[in-house]
Amino acid sequence: MDLIFSNSLIEHLPNLDRCLRECGRVVRQDGFIVHVVPNRTWKIFNLLLYYPFGIKVLLAGLFSKNKSQWTGGPRSAQTELDSNLQPVSKKFSIRKNFLPKTHGISRTHINEFMSWGHKYWMRTFEKNCLEVVRMVRLPFYFGWGYNFRFLIRLGNWVGLSSCTAYVLKKAGNK
Repeated sequence: MDLIFSNSLIEHLPNLDRCLRECGRVVRQDGFIVHVVPNRTWKIFNLLLYYPFGIKVLLAGLFSKNKSQWTGGPRSAQTELDSNLQPVSKKFSIRKNFLPKTHGISRTHINEFMSWGHKYWMRTFEKNCLEVVRMVRLPFYFGWGYNFRFLIRLGNWVGLSSCTAYVLKKAGNK
């Protein structure tokens, strides 16, 4: 392959090393591998805004004229999906959603925060015989972004970045 690209994928893989070794195996000698991964800024803002977003959803539901939209609608309206797909619900349950879930495969938010640092990714790529040719800081955003657009504009204005793109080659290629 000439190019392998992933966007916010590898932080979800239970066997990341196996995936990276396979990427290195199938890419041509002069090919590129690009992995876009969220960074600690993304993690911080998703945690900080989790409760404000929940409150916003709760208030919107309380003052909504269409209560079935807030509660997810009648059961009969839900579509049967393949076993690989899960229906998306816009419901916010205080009991189920008291603490946010981790984004990737990490068991705790602290572990996820630590593994999303630049040094972690550099060591992981190097360990799997991949050389970082270039690192690109991508624009600022976070999971609740459409609800806090002013923060996205402010974050981009001050130069924050939420994801990093690592452009890689097989180690030893120049």
